[in-house]
Amino acid sequence: AGELAREELGRNQSDSNQLILTKEEQARCRQEAKKEVARAAAAEAAEAKARTPQSKALRKKLEQIAAKKRKVEERAAVFATLSTHRVDATQRALMRTSGTLGQDLTKRQRLQRALQARAADIELDGMEDLVVPRELLIEAEAA
Repeated sequence: AGELAREELGRNQSDSNQLILTKEEQARCRQEAKKEVARAAAAEAAEAKARTPQSKALRKKLEQIAAKKRKVEERAAVFATLSTHRVDATQRALMRTSGTLGQDLTKRQRLQRALQARAADIELDGMEDLVVPRELLIEAEAA
């Protein structure tokens, strides 16, 4: 690393047009060389640490920490998707419970549900008609 720094600054012995380095430049070159050596030593230490076998307990603890981090990230993603698909109270009132699945609603319940849907400006499948044609009312009274 030191040789490269000297060559870059023009300190080649065979060069007749050699650069003259000041004490500050020489000190800077030495500091850069020391930093380079320190970086290499730190990289080697990190590699050696990674290569050393871990105890079973340490490995298990690291796996638990990684699992917790993963769960936190997954939970954040779930909350983000839930917030995008948020349902307001009026829409929630139109949802039926799973306990009533397979049961037919009474006429009164269907009409209530249709009124709630109309108030919320929501179109439901199989919604009860709230507007009854006048002819049907006259026929119903005549019968």
